[in-house]
Amino acid sequence: MNTFLNFNEAFEKAKLGKRIYREGWNNKSDMYCYIQFPDKNSKMTQPYLVLVIAGCEEGERHVPHLPSRADLFAEDWSVK
Repeated sequence: MNTFLNFNEAFEKAKLGKRIYREGWNNKSDMYCYIQFPDKNSKMTQPYLVLVIAGCEEGERHVPHLPSRADLFAEDWSVK
């Protein structure tokens, strides 16, 4: 049984390097978020949230993610 979190709790876990996802997402087993922390070789200068979508035609997609209002207010977040 999963212990569900709200977005703030899940985001704190992500800041510690955990993968987070929502039960309410379609294909939830194939989607999760993590925080990308730029290093000295990165063109990015600030951390950002990445959404990973597995099982795509090209394999696995990593795209920048901006949580929706539904994501921010949801209380079905979990840690992978």
